[in-house]
Amino acid sequence: GTIEWLQFSLLGASVLLFALGALCLPAHRRLAALLGCVAAFAATREMDRVLGRLLPVVSWKIGGLFLVAAGWLLLRHGRVLLPQIAAFLRTPAFVMLWAGFVIAVPLAQLVGHAPFFRLFMDEVHVRDIKRVFEESGEFMGYLILLFGTLESLLQFATVGEQRRVNNE
Repeated sequence: GTIEWLQFSLLGASVLLFALGALCLPAHRRLAALLGCVAAFAATREMDRVLGRLLPVVSWKIGGLFLVAAGWLLLRHGRVLLPQIAAFLRTPAFVMLWAGFVIAVPLAQLVGHAPFFRLFMDEVHVRDIKRVFEESGEFMGYLILLFGTLESLLQFATVGEQRRVNNE
């Protein structure tokens, strides 16, 4: 539906922004690529219904290739990535990405869980209300994830600029 395409668009924008960051911010190229791979996996997972029709055998599981790429990046560039990841975990940008993930994945799924609504609502309304809560929760999480992506790229650019100034 429309809301799934909006959600996919938010995730797709995050993927494109991380790809742009990987191209334009050489000091954080690998970290931006790694985060882009994770966002790309989430985007393919969000389009499970469409991918199920287009690629019936593999469907959304094709997104696993992005996780393989992320694993390869970690193995190949671990010496650079691990210290960058450790530093990134202490930034507000990471907190925004994490908050977006927590809202979109576990929280939206739990709040949008049908048995929860059956406790205080007629069965007739449960399906629609469950969907509204689940989809709007995912949308809000992905929107926060997009802002976290922008914050991350600003963080990477600021750190890169500070290093350049300190080296001069």
